[in-house]
Amino acid sequence: ALPLMAEFNRFITDSAADLVLDLGDRISDEDPETDLLLEREVNAAFEPIRARAPVMHLCGNHDRDFLSVRQNEEILGQPLHHQLIDIEGWRVVLFRADTRIRRPGGFHCPQSDMDWLAQTIAAADRPLLIASHVPLSGHSQIGNYYFQRNPEASTYPESDDIRAVLRTSRVPTVCLSGHVHWNTVTTVDGIPHLTQQSLTESFVTSPE
Repeated sequence: ALPLMAEFNRFITDSAADLVLDLGDRISDEDPETDLLLEREVNAAFEPIRARAPVMHLCGNHDRDFLSVRQNEEILGQPLHHQLIDIEGWRVVLFRADTRIRRPGGFHCPQSDMDWLAQTIAAADRPLLIASHVPLSGHSQIGNYYFQRNPEASTYPESDDIRAVLRTSRVPTVCLSGHVHWNTVTTVDGIPHLTQQSLTESFVTSPE
């Protein structure tokens, strides 16, 4: 992963990026002590990137299995609550809903998070890019190496309610997420939902 981060740093330099979005799952969790070490290593790899563009982080489920949001904040040096960023005519919505997987139970998106999203959409006066770790589309996982056999772990159980909130948008809206180890584009209610796989994905791109 760290050599790939160095390549990404060169890409950011060449592309003169305005913003870098880390969609979460910076590590593959092992145990509390190891995860702290791994998160710090990844944070150090982000340092040269931060010198070239603002970097905004979201927590993935692997970042939360053994580490708290507060620990992630302390390592990354930024708050990890919901946030809005206006850039180049767009409003980037960092929808940092809970990404801890409970066993049993899976993900849970609290009503307070959905209320915040609804208020943000209602107040929007420009196009929205809504970034989250967990996909909000609820799209099919048929053919997905990781999630075809457990599609319930690919999204929030409240995804129907979240999409009902998204439908209220009166401005162009795009949703971007990670988590499912898949590059996909799914349109729901006229809203494109994109998922982006990791720099380190190998199961679906072997041997690269």
